[in-house]
Amino acid sequence: MLVEPYATTELSGYSFLNSATEFTQALLELKSHAIIRKVAVDSYLD
Repeated sequence: MLVEPYATTELSGYSFLNSATEFTQALLELKSHAIIRKVAVDSYLD
């Protein structure tokens, strides 16, 4: 992932992440949310 090295090496106190695993999990949740919202929009527009 392009931004992972930057997101996972931020200085303490400037990030909500504690590990690369948390970054990956947050990214998966964001992608899932985007898919769910797209389905909702598509359903609304039909």
